Amino acid sequence: MAERELCYVLRDFARDVLKGTAWDEFGKCRAPKVVDSFIPPRTGVNNSTNYPILVIRPIGGRTGQQGGLSVRVAMMVGVESEDIDGFSYCLHVLQVLRTALLALPYSWIQYGGDCYLLDRESIEWQLPEDQPYPYWELEIFSTWTIGGVTRPDPFGQIRS
Repeated sequence: MAERELCYVLRDFARDVLKGTAWDEFGKCRAPKVVDSFIPPRTGVNNSTNYPILVIRPIGGRTGQQGGLSVRVAMMVGVESEDIDGFSYCLHVLQVLRTALLALPYSWIQYGGDCYLLDRESIEWQLPEDQPYPYWELEIFSTWTIGGVTRPDPFGQIRS
């Protein structure tokens, strides 16, 4: 369940970071709804969509020699827009998330007793050439280490 907990932590992190993220200065779009695993079904009386959205899910991983886990996480950004520049919103969300992840002290997030270490060089993104118009999607990938993580503290001591 460590992989699932990592996604919960990233979900809460992304919600905090993306508060108030609007499509443009005119507020054409609200901040993305952040969810786990997959895009939820349409809801509501008028069958409205869940866009804009950020979907976070683990997509792979492996166990290391020291007992730690390496987990690959995908974050899919999606927006509904009939404008041809709908991908711009996805790129804006990418920029906000990437900046926040790279600004993490020592590249780790702690939650409860667990420590999640980001491999800073693993952050990749992909804007698929084929877009399901009027929906625009972008995928962000990152790799995290769970367990067996030794984290430095501000006073130069090593803590596990």
